[in-house]
Amino acid sequence: MLGSAVLGLGLWALLHLRTGAPLCLSRQLKMKGDYMLGGLFPLGEAGESAFHSRTRPSSLVCTRFSWNGLLWALAMKMAVEEINNRSDLLPGLRLGYDLFDTCSESVVTMKPSLMFLAKANSHDIAAYCNYTQYQPRVLAVIGPHSSELALVTGKFFGFFLMPQVSYGASMDLLSTRETFPSFFRTVPSDRVQLMATVELLQQLGWNWVAALGSDDEYGRQGLSIFSGLAAARGICIAHEGLVPLPRADGLWVGKVQELLPQVNQSSIQVVLLFASTHAAHAFFRHSINRRLLPKVWVASEAWLTSDLVMGLPGMAEVGTVLGFLQRGAQLPKFPQYVKTHLALAADPAFCASLSEREQGLEEHVVGPRCPQCDDVTLQNMSTRLQHHQTFSVYAAVYSVAQALHNTLRCNASGCPMQDPVKPWQLLQNMYNMTFHAAGLALRFDSSGNVDV
Repeated sequence: MLGSAVLGLGLWALLHLRTGAPLCLSRQLKMKGDYMLGGLFPLGEAGESAFHSRTRPSSLVCTRFSWNGLLWALAMKMAVEEINNRSDLLPGLRLGYDLFDTCSESVVTMKPSLMFLAKANSHDIAAYCNYTQYQPRVLAVIGPHSSELALVTGKFFGFFLMPQVSYGASMDLLSTRETFPSFFRTVPSDRVQLMATVELLQQLGWNWVAALGSDDEYGRQGLSIFSGLAAARGICIAHEGLVPLPRADGLWVGKVQELLPQVNQSSIQVVLLFASTHAAHAFFRHSINRRLLPKVWVASEAWLTSDLVMGLPGMAEVGTVLGFLQRGAQLPKFPQYVKTHLALAADPAFCASLSEREQGLEEHVVGPRCPQCDDVTLQNMSTRLQHHQTFSVYAAVYSVAQALHNTLRCNASGCPMQDPVKPWQLLQNMYNMTFHAAGLALRFDSSGNVDV
């Protein structure tokens, strides 16, 4: 633990003592290779006003910075660079990456998604009757993080049968192969999380609870699964309700006020809140100032791990928050990797070399990848470097690399020369595939779920 503390201090000093020009970290989010991987990460977040006033299909500005999103992007970089330096996985080939900000919003996520599916070496998507011979810019996509975004991108990439490996989307519906034929994930599904939740409630003797879900597909399905599991275990749901999503017209406020008396009932001490980040944030932001009584809150992972929610003023007064985090392997090399790349981002010579090496990747279409990343100051970084979902990103990259290795029939001497692999060909080798990441053996089942 001492090493982590010293490293955290070193990172703090590295960036807080620096007062010169901005970093070039945003230009480290792309690298050319023989096969390109797309990456979707929540590097920023747009304010609600940006959507309320949107009348044209123009770009949105993502203002709020996400530490986790940046770390996950760096974890993908590290995994790709590790694979490129290995002799036993894709020998003689180099993977490249193209990483973009989702802003945690579907309207922002669609632009890089379109770019990923553009024809190789262009930014145009042609209309064909048959896409079997179509070679898009990227071979597979890592991300996005949330179920809400994966519901959009999953159908979009699914049409082209492009493999998509999410490191955070847990919604059970995404396992439906008919709707999401090319979706995979390196996190357990919500059903696994809710089975553990019901087990916890039963073990603690909490058989009288309230159950709330966000008023979207994620929350409604989670609430439905929980209701069935709870009933089977003899857990009574005293009140069940939906938490509205924030809207410009303010009508959602009235719906939240209707929920408060039900939640505040003295006989209910435990509340399951299975909600998306935006819904949970709006609910607590409004309720904290309106005498929300302390309870035991059993959280879904979506808001349990959200800085946006847990950092709200007054969250410490809502009571006790419990929840489950997924299990994964430690990445002991990751802290040093982050430190090294932040140091490089402050080196003018290195930054100049990036401009020369990566000039072929268009920026004028998608705009700056992460302008906030170039003004980063890493406070309290030592507590974030081992975020539990960092491994999920790392494992997602290794899954694609193993599938490509298998598709190309690579061996110790190299990968046989052949026509470039198409996404749909890669997809065929991902079902029921076993792969390794950080010493752990993992396996995708036929529904795209992983055994962690």
